[in-house]
Amino acid sequence: MLGITLNLEEYLSRCSEEFKKLDLTQAERMAEDIYSAYEEGRFV
Repeated sequence: MLGITLNLEEYLSRCSEEFKKLDLTQAERMAEDIYSAYEEGRFV
C-alpha cells in the first residue's frame, strides 16, 4: 500500500501524478449522464 511506504507529501504527489493521467472528457460525460438521469427523475 502506498500509504505504508510513502509519507504524506510523497503520497499526495503520487496521487496528483495519477490524477493527471485520467481522461477528463470521460469523467465529464459520465457526470453529464448522471445529471441527465437525475433531471429525468431516474434513480441515480
